[in-house]
Amino acid sequence: MLIKGLVAGCKKNSDFIKSSEAKRLLIEITKGGKGSNTIKAKRTQLEIIQAIKTNKSLSGIKKIFLFYYLPLKISTLRDYADLTARYLRKSGLFSISRDKLITIAERKDLIKSLLAQKWSLIKDKKYLDYFWSDSLPTLPSDKTDYLKDHLVAIKAREKDLFEKVGTRESLELVGGKLTPTQDIIRLKQQTKSIEINLLRLKEIEFYYSQSEEKQIDDIISFYDLILAKQILGGEAYYPAYLEWNTWRAFLAIDTLANKPYEARNFKIDDELQPINHAPGNRADMVFEYDNFVLVNEVTLITHANQWSAEAEPVPRHVARVQSISKNKDVFCFFVAPQIDVNTILTFFNNRRYSINDEMLDLTIIPITVDQVKFLLTTFKNKRFSVQDMKRLLESIRSEMAISKDALEWHKRIPILINDWVQKL
Repeated sequence: MLIKGLVAGCKKNSDFIKSSEAKRLLIEITKGGKGSNTIKAKRTQLEIIQAIKTNKSLSGIKKIFLFYYLPLKISTLRDYADLTARYLRKSGLFSISRDKLITIAERKDLIKSLLAQKWSLIKDKKYLDYFWSDSLPTLPSDKTDYLKDHLVAIKAREKDLFEKVGTRESLELVGGKLTPTQDIIRLKQQTKSIEINLLRLKEIEFYYSQSEEKQIDDIISFYDLILAKQILGGEAYYPAYLEWNTWRAFLAIDTLANKPYEARNFKIDDELQPINHAPGNRADMVFEYDNFVLVNEVTLITHANQWSAEAEPVPRHVARVQSISKNKDVFCFFVAPQIDVNTILTFFNNRRYSINDEMLDLTIIPITVDQVKFLLTTFKNKRFSVQDMKRLLESIRSEMAISKDALEWHKRIPILINDWVQKL
């Protein structure tokens, strides 16, 4: 109706398109969730005006509107889904797997208990008292019988995983050391201690599995999902998932000297999915091997903003790791979808960093997500070792020392990778 009114007004009077009424109609036609002053809305308004001036048909003008309107509505629905997923994750009962919301395995008994419980609406007058109460609502996890049953279940799960992977990594079995109790506070403490250890055991099992072919294929395809923004949860999760997936990539090339949970600085949930990205005051990942350390820093930022966001913190994080790794070579892979020229210049030209008056020589190697995928594909086919990977890192560092400038060095990196692959 609005489009028809606009077109009809212009047919009656050619100057109508310049009137305040026409502007009002255009604003109403292109009004979305963020209003009608967005770049897309303004562009659509101009396209409609041009279509009217060139006597385009009503159906043609409607197509212009639908080309603007339908993606907007689809985006709104996606935003609702992402928001719902983030909200439900806050409960600790749910996690995300690609484009699906899933329940956390160790919380299924709590979920069933919550669903079986009868809930009643709270009257307005009592709502605030209920909202601020530290004892309401009464949850199954506040009851002794539930906690004792839950302890039995997670102790059994912990024991199974301990026998599978714990002894190999010299971990402990927490559940076997606990003494029976009826005290609800102690029961909760015991539950928490087992859950922490269970997560570590699950993470060790996860680490071992990443070198399997199907997992390598999954890591490679997951990069594509991240870049295409097809993961449930929205923009907030994409940086975290890039870190998580890169962590998986280097877990696949195993034989770590540290533990997988020590190699990451981002948090994960009980289903081993990332909750958020690493905090700003430390490296995203630090992989320790027998005779060298690999720091991984990742970002989704491209173009000029990449340099402004990463040029200062990345060298600082690498230098901090290097200052406490005295007897090991330290290298850094800086991973992004695309590498900005100024980022390359910075990492090449500023290779020295001072910590407590000690001058450190840094090796920060910028590579793309596609190059990480190529390394993974190579590992899948040739199963190179971490010492083989060190040879690659050393060759890139040596090239840095003899290259005339940053761009020449960066152009040599894919050549060095290909030469290295041929010699495996």
